[in-house]
Amino acid sequence: MIANEEIERIGIKIAMKYEKNQGRKPEDVSKENLGFDDYDNDKT
Repeated sequence: MIANEEIERIGIKIAMKYEKNQGRKPEDVSKENLGFDDYDNDKT
């Protein structure tokens, strides 16, 4: 798979917007190399 920073950035932006629209408070952790790009610690 070829990495493309612009595609990654757009994908994260879309995912973060979706999470916010669902009432969550996502955090961008893409730079931490965790295997996922956004995280929400909300347990509700």
